[in-house]
Amino acid sequence: MPTFNLVTAERPVVVLHMRRHLDVVTHSHDNVELVVVTAGGGEHVTRDGAWSVARGDVFVIPVGVEHGYRRSAGLSLINIGYDVARSGLPESRLIRLPGYHALAHLEPRLRARHEFASHLRLAGAQLDAVLELIDRLEAELATRAPGHDLAATAALTQILVACARSYAAADTPTAQALMRLAEVLGWLDANFTRPVRLDALARRAGMSKSTLGRLFRRCLDRSPVDHVLDLRLRLACERLAGDEPIAEVARSAGFRDGNYFARLFRARYGCSPRAWRARLRVS
Repeated sequence: MPTFNLVTAERPVVVLHMRRHLDVVTHSHDNVELVVVTAGGGEHVTRDGAWSVARGDVFVIPVGVEHGYRRSAGLSLINIGYDVARSGLPESRLIRLPGYHALAHLEPRLRARHEFASHLRLAGAQLDAVLELIDRLEAELATRAPGHDLAATAALTQILVACARSYAAADTPTAQALMRLAEVLGWLDANFTRPVRLDALARRAGMSKSTLGRLFRRCLDRSPVDHVLDLRLRLACERLAGDEPIAEVARSAGFRDGNYFARLFRARYGCSPRAWRARLRVS
């Protein structure tokens, strides 16, 4: 399967207009793609299935995902390819928007299960606004005037925020289910160091504990409890780079029992927190 790199270190954001798109064999990219269908129709094909697309459809293709197009009938679309890290996108802040989390991370993972029913479709003023922002992004990339990289990042951020807001306003049952999960994930990102109760999470999501657990496993391949522990362990790894006592690192990451923290840490990373800190200082 061929891999096409749309972006480079010098051009971490690109905009490609695919007018009268021809059928394309499956391929992948080493960058994220935001696709906006502007005219016609066809089928978007991945390893998991094929789904009809038409004007106003907006969807994200993650890094490395095999995809292509077939049965094109006047299909025109815009591909925005970007490298999340090199583009300067404020991903850590975008991910706090439930609509962005659902659009960019959850919907691609559940596309086959939902048969593309949870994707975003823009129309009217919403679509016009996004297309206008894309024009602004293209202008900055084309002129390469001083500060164009900053302006391009700002325009791309606006595009993603606009799409996130539109996704949050979608009224389809599948989109709303993803929004509820995205809201839970956003809340956890901000509160995982506090005590977390599964029944409280389920109430926040507006679903039963068993349904919430199934959604977590489908989207993240882990349970809500495992997700919280993963967030805490990642934070602990970051804080171990400093000088605060290991017991304090454990407490600040949300672990009330230092011995439990040490056991989990060793099981995950194959060494004690103290050994991890020593490795960081040697490197």
